[in-house]
Order: sequence, then structure tokens, then C-alpha cells
Amino acid sequence: MLTLGKLSFLASYCPLHRTYPGHVLASIFIPAVNNGCVRLFENEDGATAAALIWARLSDEVSARMLRDGIAPTTAEWAAGDTLWFIDLLAPFGHGRVIAREIARKPPDVPFYFARLDRQGRVKKVVEGDRNRGKRGLVRAHFMDEAA
Repeated sequence: MLTLGKLSFLASYCPLHRTYPGHVLASIFIPAVNNGCVRLFENEDGATAAALIWARLSDEVSARMLRDGIAPTTAEWAAGDTLWFIDLLAPFGHGRVIAREIARKPPDVPFYFARLDRQGRVKKVVEGDRNRGKRGLVRAHFMDEAA
């Protein structure tokens, strides 16, 4: 429950997240907490400053996210091996620090960053693969607005 409270605290200060309906935040936060897929970051004073949320998705769910923009359900959250960073909450300016840390020490496996819209649908995907080298580390994909 403590992690869920910290996520809610961060969301209340994020200009983007505080516009999300409660059910959308719950569809991200609850599966992440229940599956141990949240990393909290603290500032120099030890206060919660940011959070990174990820999922391990099956190939089928990953393909659906890329094709249709539909985020994973609770049951799908940890049902595979493909690493997806689902959300980053950093209302106090720590987002770049976290992104830089991931870029400097990227996962050993290909990974994706998803940006969800206010309805909980995938709006943008950034694909990463450390095996492509620095110049090819990431590629961005914008989802079709009509989807």
C-alpha cells in the first residue's frame, strides 16, 4: 500500500498524470504494484521524487501494443519476457536523470518505452536495443491518431 500511496503522491504533482481519470491511473499503478514492477527514486533529502513503472509482456501483447495501442491488462502485466517501461512519474525534474541512467546502462535485452494518453491507450512508443550501439539505441514510433 505504501508504494501505491507514493505513486498517487507523484501523480498528484505531475501536470500530465493529474489530468488522467482515476481508473486509468489504477489500471497502471495496481498491476505494477501487485507484480513488483515499480522502482521509486528519492531526492537528496530522502523524499520520494520519481517512479519508473515497467511490465514484462508476452510477444502477443507487445505486438498488440505496437499495432493497436492497447495497454496490457492486469493479467497480462507480467506474463512474458519483453520489457516495457510503461510509465515514468517525475514531477520534480528527475525524469532526465532517470532517462540518462537507463541510456547509460540500458537493459541487456531489447526494450520499449510506452507513453499512454488520458484514456490509457498507447500514444507513443520508443524502442531501445543496446545491441544497435549508441546511434541506434532508440527509435520512436507514434501511434496512428485514428486507431
